[in-house]
Amino acid sequence: MKSWLTKVGKLPLGVAMACGGFFLLSAADWQILSAVALAAVAIAAWELGGLLGRPVGQRLVLAGAVALAGPLSLWLLAGRREAYDEFFAFVLAFWVAVVPLWMLMKPKLPKPALAASGAVVLICAWLGVTLLAEYDRLLLILGLVAVWLVDTAGWFFGNKFGNRPLAAQISPNKTWEGLVGGLFTVYVFVTFCWFLAGRLHPHWVAVLLGAALCALAVLGDLAESQLKRIAKVKDSSGLLGSHGGLLD
Repeated sequence: MKSWLTKVGKLPLGVAMACGGFFLLSAADWQILSAVALAAVAIAAWELGGLLGRPVGQRLVLAGAVALAGPLSLWLLAGRREAYDEFFAFVLAFWVAVVPLWMLMKPKLPKPALAASGAVVLICAWLGVTLLAEYDRLLLILGLVAVWLVDTAGWFFGNKFGNRPLAAQISPNKTWEGLVGGLFTVYVFVTFCWFLAGRLHPHWVAVLLGAALCALAVLGDLAESQLKRIAKVKDSSGLLGSHGGLLD
């Protein structure tokens, strides 16, 4: 399977996975979607353990902890709207304040701390998918499409026109040209959705939200690239062929 997937071009494979993901997001019941997402973050936790050089036993513990902590966290938050708001505020603060500081300062955090932080991030990602799948499926789909667009367009424009590295010490292949191309693509997508939605909000609000989502997507990509650079590997695994692993 790994060999066959590796032979498939990155763009065709990405389109195929996007189509499959869109079908799942639009047609599956939220409980099924939540279960699939939980399996995905558990596998991503296994890959994270590999990046940190943990032995098989510890990787299994990390994956199992994420798989158990996700539903437990959802149970603790159940029925408390203010808790949901606090949860999303915590996740936003983590990505805006903590992650950039870690990448800029390059502190030598102990691997258990990195594993714990990664587990929290994965649990939060699963909670976000589960809550949106149940309460606002359209917002989940549009958000994921925007992330896929900025990633794919960034890869395309970066390969075609890129010559200014975005963060050379972390990910030499990412360029400012790719970032601008990704932002422009998402701008077109957000504007299109804004027209379809009947212009319920000012255009600048939609553009600002799209730009913020793009910035967080790129930041998450760079954070994972930092981990892979520490581990001296190209991908978190070969599970998805040329796209790497689920953590990628």
